[in-house]
Amino acid sequence: MIDDTPLESFLKQKQWLRADLVTADPINQMIEAQKSQNQSSFNLFCEQLRLLNQLWEHYSEGRFGFKVQQQIWQEIELEAGDLGEKFAQFGQRVGWCTQAQWLRYHHNAIVDSDKQGYFPLFVWFDSYYDQGSEGTYMGIGWRQAGTVLTPNPHRAQVLFSAIEACQL
Repeated sequence: MIDDTPLESFLKQKQWLRADLVTADPINQMIEAQKSQNQSSFNLFCEQLRLLNQLWEHYSEGRFGFKVQQQIWQEIELEAGDLGEKFAQFGQRVGWCTQAQWLRYHHNAIVDSDKQGYFPLFVWFDSYYDQGSEGTYMGIGWRQAGTVLTPNPHRAQVLFSAIEACQL
C-alpha cells in the first residue's frame, strides 16, 4: 500500500514538484506489479491509482491528476499520427514540450504551471535512481538539473490504458 502522508503533505503545501517525485515511485512499482496480469494485483493497482488521482485532483482544485491527463489524451488520441507524435502533442498541451523541444528539468523545478494536466509529470518519462546530496532519490527522465526530459510514449500508452481500465 501507498503511504500517502508525504504526498498529501506536499500537495497541501502546493509543493508540486516534491509531490510529483513522491508519486513517481509507487506508480513505477504498480506498473511492474500490474505486468503479472494477476487480477488481485490489478485491483490493488487500481485502488492505489485512484487514491493518488484523488489527492492530486483535490489539492490542485481539479487542475492536476491522472484523470485530467487521461481526458486530454483521449482528445489527442483521435487525431492522426503515430504514438510518438501524439505524445509530443500531449506534451505540448500540458506544457512539457514547446515547438518539439522537451523541457529541461531545471525549468520544471521552479514552475507552478497553470496548464491543465501538467502534474504528475515524471511518471510519463524513463526512470532511474540517482545518488544526490541528500541521499538516494528518484529522478525520472533526467540525470542532472538542466538535462532534457526523455519521453517514453510506450510507457504512456501502457499507463493510459491502465487508467482507462481502472475507470478513474
